[in-house]
Amino acid sequence: WSSFLGNVMINRVNGVVYRNLNGISGIPKYVSYFLQVAYDAQLKRTLLHQREIRDLIVLLEENDIKYAFLKGAVLNTIFYNPGERISNDTDIMVHINDIDKMVELLKEIGYIQGRIRKGMLIPATKKEILFARLNTYEIMPLIKPLNEGQFPFHEVDINFRLSNDDDQEKALELLNDTVVLKGGRFNIRTLSLEGFLLFLCIHHYREATMIFKIVKGDDITLYKFM
Repeated sequence: WSSFLGNVMINRVNGVVYRNLNGISGIPKYVSYFLQVAYDAQLKRTLLHQREIRDLIVLLEENDIKYAFLKGAVLNTIFYNPGERISNDTDIMVHINDIDKMVELLKEIGYIQGRIRKGMLIPATKKEILFARLNTYEIMPLIKPLNEGQFPFHEVDINFRLSNDDDQEKALELLNDTVVLKGGRFNIRTLSLEGFLLFLCIHHYREATMIFKIVKGDDITLYKFM
């Protein structure tokens, strides 16, 4: 059971495992207890995360930004119940022409471009911001400090290409086919379901082949296949 608990936690499927094991006889009490503690913590964090996502939706719609939420922001809102899955950040695909406007809007409500280092928000240098824009598929993350123990920072990753070598045309094609999915707490705009799955596959392939991710043991964690 110790090995079981370790594996479900490391593979970030503990929330779904807790839901499926809940009520089944024969599960040791300490196993159920630790799964429930983790579930309750994820639930609180997810609800705080969704609060920030709702605010972003209002901001983007009111300012006519061409966008689509990606990955966990959609999965946690539409396909999982709060507490079953956790996300560390919010990924959004934004039209290349709306990037600068988007950055300014987020800065106006307290976001800063930078990185989290040892629990501290370190603002990015102009060189780092320019390098990310010119050489990668996303801009430097925008991060807002929050006075929440379960959720100290909200990080927004803005994608404008599918990969580093994408010419942006494929991303623009996907952004021309967005849908609004109806969730239990609020609705959310994302890519068409085919486009959403395509993006997840591209993202997973990129992470599964990065030396950095492989060394960390984060290349083929189970939650990515769900």
